[in-house]
Amino acid sequence: MEPFSPPAPVLAALQRLRQCGFEAWAVGGCVRDSLLGRPPHDWDITTSALPHQTMEVFAGHRLLQTGLHHGTVTLLLEEEAIEITTYRVDGPYSDGRRPDSVTFTPNLEEDLARRDFTVNAMAWNPWQGLRDPFGGQNDLSARLIRCVGDAQTRFEEDALRVARAIRFAAQLGFAIHPATASAVHRCAPTISRVARERIWPELVGLCCGPSAVPVLLEYGDVAGAMLPQLQPMLGHPQHNIHHIHDVWQHSVYALGHVEPHPRLRLAALLHDCGKPACFSMDEQGVGHFYGHGEHSHRIAAGLLKELACPAELRHKICDLVLFHDAMLPLERPKLRRWVAKLGPQGVLDLVSLKRADNAAQNPVYNYTEYYDDLEALLRRIIDDGDCCTLAQLAIDGRDILALGVSGSGIGQMLERILADVVDGRLPNHREILLRSAARRAEKLLNP
Repeated sequence: MEPFSPPAPVLAALQRLRQCGFEAWAVGGCVRDSLLGRPPHDWDITTSALPHQTMEVFAGHRLLQTGLHHGTVTLLLEEEAIEITTYRVDGPYSDGRRPDSVTFTPNLEEDLARRDFTVNAMAWNPWQGLRDPFGGQNDLSARLIRCVGDAQTRFEEDALRVARAIRFAAQLGFAIHPATASAVHRCAPTISRVARERIWPELVGLCCGPSAVPVLLEYGDVAGAMLPQLQPMLGHPQHNIHHIHDVWQHSVYALGHVEPHPRLRLAALLHDCGKPACFSMDEQGVGHFYGHGEHSHRIAAGLLKELACPAELRHKICDLVLFHDAMLPLERPKLRRWVAKLGPQGVLDLVSLKRADNAAQNPVYNYTEYYDDLEALLRRIIDDGDCCTLAQLAIDGRDILALGVSGSGIGQMLERILADVVDGRLPNHREILLRSAARRAEKLLNP
């Protein structure tokens, strides 16, 4: 069965280039994913047409020329963005990130030879089938990540490829070929050349991959190069009966016990990042990490901001890191306070993180039953619609304004009334809350 099913606009673009006398192939990740039976995220085309010829072929269509310096024209066709790049050979990479120059070539194999890994160096079109000069299909079958040509050279050309190697391994569940793996470890320090915001998508893909745990354990040095703030975690012993792993191993195993969502996976990876700086040992030789939650929060906040993590996601991750060690109460009013603080999903996430934290500790200390009870109570609070937020309160700012209170006093009064409802001192009934608000307004306006 033919594994390739490109969208109609991609087929049309390939056909149009061919009709105009040029070679044209789908290339890279779309070919790899098609052979793996995975739906490609996008379809890129490589062609013998020079950039100006590509623009002539698609004259009258919407074209973006932002990659023209490297031979890329983006064709916008039926809501599909298709990158069309001329066969090229890269010049020297003096900055270890991008070629100083490119030279166009009429030879497809020369173009494929410049690519990072064999599984990404394959091309396909409907007329000539698969072109695979470097054994990418065999490596797919063997579940291997292998550099095209000399691995050290590939990584010295572009340091981001080091991070890409372990990201692909985590996402695809592939091993890294021994020669490529050796070069990954040797070249890990060169990741410092990569702009921090370029690390972010690699980090998310790595941490959310199905094989994230074994890859992070084997390539902790690469993760530490990607995130220098985490390097002190590597190999740091805990000297505590609650732990059987060092700080890095514990954090990675915790990551493996949460769902593969960025907010949970990154919170798990970062939840103990402040431990090394907070470490102390008592006279009995027991290790302690006093204040590590707050310190981990500070490190995580700075690191995520540096990586250009979206602000909303950054705040969610940082809240989980800050409160991961908090004791959540098995009392409905008190647990509602946490819902008021973090929101329903935020507390569910916190319970998930705490479960994972416990699962990555010494199995003698298993608190699964407590977390089951906690989650059951939390879901009752959510399902029953317990009032935990201002949006759920039976009165709002207009009601307070009608009582003569204005400005910041409105919000302050609503917050106090909400606290009484959350703690169970008042029911969330409109008439009762209005009477309470009236009494408060009277005291405020006539002290």
